Amino acid sequence: MAFAKEAILRNLDAMAALKMNVLHWHLSEYQAFRVESRVFPKLHELGSNGQYYTQDEIRDIVEHARLLGIRIVPEFDMPGHTSSFLVGYPELAAAPGPYQLATSFGVFTPVMDPTREEVYDFIDRFISEMVSLFPDSYYHIGGDEVSYTDWEKSESIQAFMKKNNIADSHALQAYFNERLEKILKKHNRKMIGWDEILNPNLSQSVVVQSWRSHKSLFGAVQQGSQAILSAGYYLDHKLPASQHYQVDPEILKGGVTIEPDSMNWKQYDLTMKVSDNVINTSLVLYGTADNLRGLFYLMENVTSFETAELKDNQLTFSFQSDFGTIDLKSEFQGDSISGTMSLGLLSFPFKGYRTGGNDMPGTNPPKVEKIKPLTESEKKLILGGEAALWTEAISADNVDSRIWPRTAAIAEKWWSPAELSRDVADMYRRLEWVSYQLEKLGTQHKTSQARIIHDLAQGKDEKPIITLIEVLEEVKYYERLVLDMTTSTPMNEVVDAAFPESMVAMKFSNLTDAFLADPDHQLHEEAIRTWLIRWRDNHELFKEVAVGNTRLEKVLQTSEELSAMAGAALQAVDVLTGEAEKESVSKVELQNEFKQIQPSRALVLIGVRSPLQKLIDAIPE
Repeated sequence: MAFAKEAILRNLDAMAALKMNVLHWHLSEYQAFRVESRVFPKLHELGSNGQYYTQDEIRDIVEHARLLGIRIVPEFDMPGHTSSFLVGYPELAAAPGPYQLATSFGVFTPVMDPTREEVYDFIDRFISEMVSLFPDSYYHIGGDEVSYTDWEKSESIQAFMKKNNIADSHALQAYFNERLEKILKKHNRKMIGWDEILNPNLSQSVVVQSWRSHKSLFGAVQQGSQAILSAGYYLDHKLPASQHYQVDPEILKGGVTIEPDSMNWKQYDLTMKVSDNVINTSLVLYGTADNLRGLFYLMENVTSFETAELKDNQLTFSFQSDFGTIDLKSEFQGDSISGTMSLGLLSFPFKGYRTGGNDMPGTNPPKVEKIKPLTESEKKLILGGEAALWTEAISADNVDSRIWPRTAAIAEKWWSPAELSRDVADMYRRLEWVSYQLEKLGTQHKTSQARIIHDLAQGKDEKPIITLIEVLEEVKYYERLVLDMTTSTPMNEVVDAAFPESMVAMKFSNLTDAFLADPDHQLHEEAIRTWLIRWRDNHELFKEVAVGNTRLEKVLQTSEELSAMAGAALQAVDVLTGEAEKESVSKVELQNEFKQIQPSRALVLIGVRSPLQKLIDAIPE
């Protein structure tokens, strides 16, 4: 959606307070085009659903940013993510129209035709107009997630590729980017693109923005290109500030860490279904059944896993990715394999077959290259980092709470010496103060939550709603988008009031750790008991305001589960402090109760689940 000009201005003020000096503004997508164009008026007339910024508004925002020392870099995505271009100008497309704006989210097929001169004439005139609004020397062309379907189906495009010795669709996109860069140079602009544009022939004057993985940042600077890191800093993944704070652009985590075994290996090519898209991946296993390890290829990245379990044709393993822990469960049937890859509550089916192995003549093990550490000269090619926020699941009411205060931790990471930005506990101490100062400055990350809660209460007592919501968190990564979310989905639920990270849960977790570390279990006992009693007893109060309120009824079960968990943890505290005999409490029964509680009902997580589990696990055997 197009946020009000006032929302952008107040967040620019907050950025300036934290020395953040660039706003990368994504302004075109499958779902809408957001800027008034007087040269091509059908862009905003047909491609915006009426929500766009006038040129006068753009100039006001750019000037406000300039006075704060902030540069604005526009992004108009090409050649993919272009439905909003093609609605008004279908002649730019690789396939016949008509086109319409997308109302759901994902990766779709509409794409520009890179073989026609009319397309470049359009882009030239379009860029000429846009650079008059955005005076910064950088211009972002997108270039990510380009669907090659329409290119591969087009006889004229395939003939063009054959005539010009263009090997494949990736090379055709490289050709498009070369043409695009020439246009930008004509307008005195330096091109930035997402890491899909990276290829060995990419001009070193083009800046690569790494979003799919940290590894592409290394790949870009090691071939001499400047680069920006977004991987690890995606705010819309709803991760805690601590996780962003521990991402160091110069240190690559993950990647290949195992030693391949050329004498014992098997390779499987897989196809994975993600929504309506098919992604090709690959799995390589090394070793014998009692000592398996391997490689998993995903989105052109390869990550190793050091252990895998094979039992009765069932293969399971896990590995860390830039998106969190990925779990894979599969079953072999001869040379075929099928299963699911899971990330949190997301689960993607796949199937495949064996394409290589030490027992298959004519096949060779894949070449594995370990990425080298950066040299000092390569480190200097890293221009900076970006806290990225995509707004599919964000509204005008909660946008500030999805940015602040977590972004302050990212800003500090980038502006501070590495040796001064490693203490997570101290970061949180200061983050609380910064959060308060930002609210005084004008951000609405706290007041907006209060407004949503007031609306949820419908005139009833807000206290039990607050007690529940302050320990809830929105589900992580893209779990929310898989539930048929559209551009018209109302975002006025409990999940929209909950923060991405519960500060109450974080503080309670610290109290719990200190309590359990104390041999006498007296440190913070009173505070812990107070919280547990409050959560245990809140459900009865919450029911009184929730029954008959359809939005609150969605989290009735979550409220009941918090009450049950807090009650169980209170019994654990009684045992640990000697208030109750351990024989009077069944540790196994309490642990089993926890196992029965499935996370993420109503798209929320109980943020205190982990410390409550720790209290129960601490009961002596």
